[in-house]
This record gives sequence, C-alpha cells and structure tokens, in this order.
Amino acid sequence: MPELQLTFGDPYAGPKPKDLRADDAGSLRKLVIHAGNTIELEVDVWARNLGKPVMTATPPGKVTITGPTAISGKWVFKVKANLAGAGSKVDLKASNAAGSVSTSTVTAFVGQYNETPEFPTDLIANTFKTGKAYQMQALIRMLHNHSENLANQKSSFNIGRWKHERACGTVSKVAGQKIFWAGTEYEDKKSPPSGGHIHKPILKTSPPTRDDIKYVPGIIEKMAKIIKKNLDSGKPSIVSVVDDPANTSLQYGMLGHTSLGAHSVLIIGCTADAKNFLFLDPWPHGSKYKYEGGIHGASTFGTECNHLGVFSIMPAPEPSRPFDIMMNRPDTQGTHTGDNYLEVIFGPLK
Repeated sequence: MPELQLTFGDPYAGPKPKDLRADDAGSLRKLVIHAGNTIELEVDVWARNLGKPVMTATPPGKVTITGPTAISGKWVFKVKANLAGAGSKVDLKASNAAGSVSTSTVTAFVGQYNETPEFPTDLIANTFKTGKAYQMQALIRMLHNHSENLANQKSSFNIGRWKHERACGTVSKVAGQKIFWAGTEYEDKKSPPSGGHIHKPILKTSPPTRDDIKYVPGIIEKMAKIIKKNLDSGKPSIVSVVDDPANTSLQYGMLGHTSLGAHSVLIIGCTADAKNFLFLDPWPHGSKYKYEGGIHGASTFGTECNHLGVFSIMPAPEPSRPFDIMMNRPDTQGTHTGDNYLEVIFGPLK
C-alpha cells in the first residue's frame, strides 16, 4: 500500500526512520508543523500506472500544498503551515486522479507551537519550531511512547547498536546530538573538561548509603545556573544520578557516575528560577510526565510520556540529611521511586 513518509530519516532513530507512525499500534500517523514552516513528504510505493498523485488537506485552508515533484523516482510534496488562524488538526492524504487508490491518512497538527507551560525554556519546543523533520519525528515517537524511539535505551534497535540495554549515557548523548545540539557530550569528555562530581568525597570502604552523600554548600545551585545558561543557548546537559548507592562503585571517594547503581539522563528544559528541570530519561517507565507543549489550540500530545521527568532542588527525603538536593520530583517518578529515587551527583560546573 502506498504511504506518505518523510523524504529523509535519521538512521539512528531506529528501523524505518522515514515512517510517520507515532505509536506501537501503528494506527496513528502524525506530523507537527509550526506556523510558517514547511515539511517535505514523499509517496512511497506508488505504481507508475497510477500517474501523478494529488494531495488533499481536510479541512482546507490550514496548509499550503505544493507539488508533487518527481525526485529520484519518488513523488515529493511540500506542506506549509499557514500563519493565519488558530492551530488545527489537518488530515493529509495522497490519491490518484480517479480517487481509487490512496495513502493512509496522516494527521498534521499545524499552527503556533508553544512551550510546555511549566518550562519557559523548552528544547522540545525549540526543535518543533526550528528543527528538521526527522528530529521532530523522533520526538513525536518518544512523546507517544513508541518502543522504537531514539531515546529508549531498551529498544531493540538501540540494544542491537550498543550491544546491551544499559547504554543510558550513550543513548542520552546520541539523542542530544541528533535531536537538540550536535555538541552534546559528557562534561568530563569535553576538551577541556567542563564538569564533574558535585558531592563531597566518601571516605569509607563499606558500601555507601544516601547518608554518605553530602555537598559543598552552593554547588548544586551553581550547577543549576550553568545548566540553565546552557539551555538558554539551546544546549542540553547530560547529568549522572545515583539511584542505588549501595551498588555504586567508589572511585577515589567519588560515586561511579557510569557504574551500576547510577544512571544518566539528558536535561532539556528549565524554569526561570533554575530550580526545576525537564529531563529525558532513557529508561522506559523510569519517569513520567505529561508534556503540555504543542500547537496552540490543539491538544497535540495527549498521553503521559514515560521518557520524561522533572528534577527539583528540594529537601532531601532523609531526615538525616537536612539540606537540599537535586532529585526527581515525586509526581514524575515512575520505577525510579522509593529508595531508588534519582539524585544528581555529576554535571556541568563551568
């Protein structure tokens, strides 16, 4: 059956990178087009005897369609979201002149894209406003919890590429590079290094506990301001967290930020006061957050995303630690909960 698909897909995004299916069920084919932006679509598996396809948009007037143009054996259309009017859902379909053969319908959300209300600095919104179509499609898959999405360290594609399911740091880095900013990297791998551990050395030989994790006053706030500065420039930050201190190795008094008992995530948004941060979690169902950004006037993403969470600077849960830490906010905790909550221990410091 002929289908509408992107003209280019990032091979890191998984199998069929041009595919517009947004969820595992395969019933939702989706685009998001910010007002004034244009996306190219090609018609795949279109028989020559069908002639030149015609694309229709329902309701009319929300998008401008040009083409098709024959490029490398494919019919290619350009779809532009019009500037005027409120956001809307538009059904796109390509058919032959007789209307006897058609592609599946693709639902396009078109209009002004707004940031999620909680986070005025929102790199997801930046990508939908200024990014490439394949970057947007990677986010659409993630926001609809498609198992084969670029940010899922347990996808069959990522396990096949990285040879195991615990490549949280690599998956965070690649997702950052491919979707948000090409320079995304661990802080200690940059030249020169621009970050590191934020906790005090733990001087013991027995397995560490939460009570052993303490901080120099002000260092968490310093890191938070640097993360916000990076985000304001469109740059995400990889941070490492501990969720199981007893199983985390100690290296010269520092918790192993890439060892068992630790985890890596990508910070992609923040509040104006640099006290709350939106992060991408490669571990599926580890976190949960309903992303409310999208096309103005149209409920763009209706499902809770199991790859997003929120860090907050807040009092440590343990009475024995009477100070603030940066941890995953309880209402966004999935399987990273209870004694296994996420506590940031490593991040940017310059």
